[in-house]
Amino acid sequence: MTPTEKILSELCKGSFLSFWSFPNPFSKKGKELCDLLVVCDPDIIIFSVKDISIKESGDLNVDIDRWLKRAIESSSDQIYGAERIINLKEEIFLCDQTTKIKLPEKGIRNIYRVAVAFGRGDKFPLKYGDFGKGFIHVFDEKSIHILLRELDTITDFTDYLKAKEEFLKSGTGHISFSSEDMLALYIQNGFSFPDSDETSLYLFHDLWEGYSNSDEYLKEKEENEPSYLWDSIIETLHKDFENGQTIYSESREEIELSVRQMNKENRFGRRQLSKCLQEVIGQDDGIKTPSSRIVKAQLEGSPVYVFLARPFEQREDRLKELQLTCMIGRQMHMDASVIIGIATEKYKKDKGFSLDICYFHLPEWTKEMEEKTNQIREELGIYKNPQRTRISPDGTKYSD
Repeated sequence: MTPTEKILSELCKGSFLSFWSFPNPFSKKGKELCDLLVVCDPDIIIFSVKDISIKESGDLNVDIDRWLKRAIESSSDQIYGAERIINLKEEIFLCDQTTKIKLPEKGIRNIYRVAVAFGRGDKFPLKYGDFGKGFIHVFDEKSIHILLRELDTITDFTDYLKAKEEFLKSGTGHISFSSEDMLALYIQNGFSFPDSDETSLYLFHDLWEGYSNSDEYLKEKEENEPSYLWDSIIETLHKDFENGQTIYSESREEIELSVRQMNKENRFGRRQLSKCLQEVIGQDDGIKTPSSRIVKAQLEGSPVYVFLARPFEQREDRLKELQLTCMIGRQMHMDASVIIGIATEKYKKDKGFSLDICYFHLPEWTKEMEEKTNQIREELGIYKNPQRTRISPDGTKYSD
């Protein structure tokens, strides 16, 4: 792995997490596919990174052409070649050339193309767009650091790529001095770009600088802090699997099925879900907190989550209770088909913790399920008169 590939790998691991970020994958044994691939069903992001230095010829136009060809056109060729192979494949090899990763079904794949060009300095422009076989997003070393830091979930990042591509294809005239300024426009416009009805749009070179130093930015960062509990749970599950420390799960696919759904939550969703989980596990401050919660995320298509806190000594019974409560969660939210359960202990300072996770996909709710779940609620004496709380997109809670 080259130094620039290593930088990109670490950035993507931080944003997309270990389960879905794969440096230097192979299409088959002996042939590298691309510099980095992100796969989180149904999304695939193909990354190519180049670090190019040009010896000055004395003619700036000649130097620009040479740099563009080596830094961007070369990446474009690699990306298009990787996409052609991916479109023929059901799975790819990781860099160990042994482990296989299943690709999303061909009919539902969303493929994004990203080139990262190091070494442009202040001389060379960034050229992006459709180079013949699909739109390619191009970033330099500064902008890719900012983008993957600010849009640090796969949903937030791919939403931005889609919106940016549509905006640039809309015909809106624009002048952009940097990718960071476009990002600032997107965020400050409510995570969207202005309507394409506008004939012209001018982005000034200090738009990002102004936003990133604003009170609005600092407040958003502060409010996002709790959300990284969600990321840590995903990474813990991955680490335990890789180290062979999982007890109930047998395969990568079994764990990935659950945490893939968790990983699709955007940063705002993770913020709200983490707060709900913290209410269950407590803060070790002596205040009594609920032992379980059933939470429906607000984004369309999101699963129902069940959070449960029980002592480690009751782990086997805890898992059974978690599974039963997941059935109750499905019954309470008839518009959802996926239920994910997470069980752990009440928080104790300087103490370790364990995690149990389960996944249910129940697209149909039968009469037998209804009767069985009613029996469970009666026998366990739980959720007989549940109080429902909804969380609006701005974070406001409403009780039904």
